[in-house]
Amino acid sequence: ATVSLGMITLQDPQNVRIATALLVVCFVLVFGTGMLLLRYCMSVAALAFLVTLAGAWMLGLTAVFWGFSYQFALVFSGMVLICHFMMRSHRLVFLHEQLLTQEKEHLTGLSEELAELSLRDALTGVANRRRFDDVLQQEWDRARRQQSPLALLFIDIDFFKAYNDHYGHQAGDDCLRAVAFVLVDTARRPTDLVARYGGEGFVLLLPDAEARGALETAERIRSFLSQAAIPHAVSPQ
Repeated sequence: ATVSLGMITLQDPQNVRIATALLVVCFVLVFGTGMLLLRYCMSVAALAFLVTLAGAWMLGLTAVFWGFSYQFALVFSGMVLICHFMMRSHRLVFLHEQLLTQEKEHLTGLSEELAELSLRDALTGVANRRRFDDVLQQEWDRARRQQSPLALLFIDIDFFKAYNDHYGHQAGDDCLRAVAFVLVDTARRPTDLVARYGGEGFVLLLPDAEARGALETAERIRSFLSQAAIPHAVSPQ
């Protein structure tokens, strides 16, 4: 609409060309760089172009008609190319940011996984001594503040050295994993913690457990291990 009015008020073809070029440049730069708006901006600009040509033709401004057509086509095509490369650059930046975000999330996951692995016993999969010491201190402090009970079971495999010497270290590892499985299956509360204390020793931390409940848990462990019937041919008992 502005260009059409300019055709009437600005009779000098050079002024019309300059005004048209400035309008097209401003129009495309301001509105045309948005990916969703570009197609609509192009449609509006093309419509304005046709209206302006029609007005110039009806007013008999032949020189202005051809000059405006050339100037508009040249500037508009150039600005469309600029917008294309700008959008391409924006897409590349967006994809790069997405890749960086995914890489950051992946590294965060790996870091958390490594931190988790550092607190687990590699052989049995239960918590290691470091994890047990940290949780024991936390639960001890909490029990003192809240005046709540805290039970701790020590489980040691009898005659394990003789078992290793007779069956081999691979069988000894299998024995440790079997015992750990029984302990994990027994510790059913989310707050219970099974940990390998060292060698053939395990611990089971039972927050908010009275002595009677701890004894019942210990008896269940003994019963389950008896049912597992792990062979020990050289046991003196």
